[in-house]
Amino acid sequence: MTIGEKIRELRKENNITQEKLGEYLNISYQAISKWENGSSLPDISLVVPIANFFGVSTDVLFDLDRKAFQEEILQYDREGMRLSNAGRVSDAIRLWEGAVSQFPKSYHCLINLAYSLLQSRNCDEINHELQIKQNLEKAVSICERILSDCTHNEERSSAVQILVLIYGHGPLQHEEKAVETAGKAAPLIVSRELLLLHAYNGEKRKKQRHDNSLSFIDLLCSNLTHDRFRSNEEYIAAFETAWNVYQLMFPDGNYLFYHCRVADIHKGLAKFYAKQQNKEKVMEHLEAAKKHAASYDAIPEGEQYYTSLFLNMATHNNQGTAKNFSYSHLDGLKEESKQGHFDFMRGDPRFTEFLNSF
Repeated sequence: MTIGEKIRELRKENNITQEKLGEYLNISYQAISKWENGSSLPDISLVVPIANFFGVSTDVLFDLDRKAFQEEILQYDREGMRLSNAGRVSDAIRLWEGAVSQFPKSYHCLINLAYSLLQSRNCDEINHELQIKQNLEKAVSICERILSDCTHNEERSSAVQILVLIYGHGPLQHEEKAVETAGKAAPLIVSRELLLLHAYNGEKRKKQRHDNSLSFIDLLCSNLTHDRFRSNEEYIAAFETAWNVYQLMFPDGNYLFYHCRVADIHKGLAKFYAKQQNKEKVMEHLEAAKKHAASYDAIPEGEQYYTSLFLNMATHNNQGTAKNFSYSHLDGLKEESKQGHFDFMRGDPRFTEFLNSF
């Protein structure tokens, strides 16, 4: 394959016109047409800018080693996931900024940079309001570029998600923009996950059903615990209902990833019961939160299967999780237990023993 043919292939893959490429390179579209039909070759000084435009290495442009390019992107993915899994948001931002600098037209690298910038909003290592705002503005710019230029569904869907999360709350909150952007997403009933139930057969369909069940459980319980209620008693009812849902669907107690969700539910219940100064209930839920936080922190590496009858085709792998804090869930619970919610418990022997048990 000639370099002109390769340019045409990359241009078609990325839905780029000759005019748009010419505008970027500051040359006429007729010159690009000549490259593609083989009547001339690009000047050597344009090789690197062309490669950068398409987000590929010059080897790929010359069709020498596309596999090496893909492996380089995979290395970025592995390191990015390692950093995200450890809650090292600043390092992840720097990593993907480097990737975008190397491959500026790679929508895959761009969307990962946008996601890392979004993570800075609630991370423990970036707390400067101006820096967070600038990071979010940069993420918005990246996502708008993706929606304007990218034709790949996955990157476009991720861009929509990130924009809605940015506009939904925080320094760039804008309800009208959030609603407008959310309208670009497909309805739940035609989502990929639901359509795959119709596409798959046999064991694959069962696994998809179990994967979907996990997502639905998480969505339902998130709705329950993030809704707004009129009284402390109603919040308790909502959180206890969420806890009951998890117990119903995980009767064997093998929650894997969802140990962190259950720990959060118990932390919430402890705070609500603290408002009632119900020491017994506070301790019941703090101790349960500690149990689940410890279980989450102790999840073995590698792929792990859920064992509930309703979910046993679904799996969890720690390497696929991301967080915006670097401490363990147990350490997080320890710090939260020192908050003012529990001041009335200071001096209580059971509470003191609990604090000393970390």
